Amino acid sequence: DRVERFEQATMTPYLLEDLQTWFGRTETVSTPTTLAEPKFKVGDQAKYQMAMSGDMMPAGINVSMVSVVKKVAGDIADVEYTTTPPAGAPGGGKPTKTIVKIDSRGKLIGNNSAQMSQQFNNVQLPEKPVKLGQTWSGTANGGMGMKLNTTYKLVGSKVVSGQNCAQIGVTMSSSTGQMKISGTGTMFLRMGDCSLQTATINVLVNGMMPGQNGAAGKPMSIKQKVAITRQ
Repeated sequence: DRVERFEQATMTPYLLEDLQTWFGRTETVSTPTTLAEPKFKVGDQAKYQMAMSGDMMPAGINVSMVSVVKKVAGDIADVEYTTTPPAGAPGGGKPTKTIVKIDSRGKLIGNNSAQMSQQFNNVQLPEKPVKLGQTWSGTANGGMGMKLNTTYKLVGSKVVSGQNCAQIGVTMSSSTGQMKISGTGTMFLRMGDCSLQTATINVLVNGMMPGQNGAAGKPMSIKQKVAITRQ
């Protein structure tokens, strides 16, 4: 099973500093002052299933997603995400390809909405060691001046689909104009390489619906749930 080795390989000792003994691991963990070189590899891929449901899609929709490392330059990788909705969904089941830039700590490089959309299946790892219960922050820039601020918390560990995983709590927030976006959820990262195993995020969008014929707008509130599972 080829995995996304480019994802935060250098930060594994930091994130798992307190978790290594939980599963009887005996290998030596690098000290926080010593970082390994990023191990990006062109061609590595991971497959996911993303289920979305909520006020705008009460019946729910399942989307397949495949990420492939297309290019590596230093510690930055160009990753192509191919998303394919079901045949009956908008888009007629046609795949959509998006290329984003990600550095070795999981930070999305760039400033567009396509970059921000990948924040749901990406964790920006901490620059310094963290212990159980501690938090760290990350950001992603989107179009129209939007910036998604995310706070992560190292909660614990759990075996998920046979994989030893670190459990990460997630809180997201963003706003632009009269629109505010917030989200909370949980992500599980594989212990070996810190790549995503599963994620569940509940999103709330509050804003104003434009009025017609000069009428005042009306407040709106939309709830959505995003669940991502490694295949």
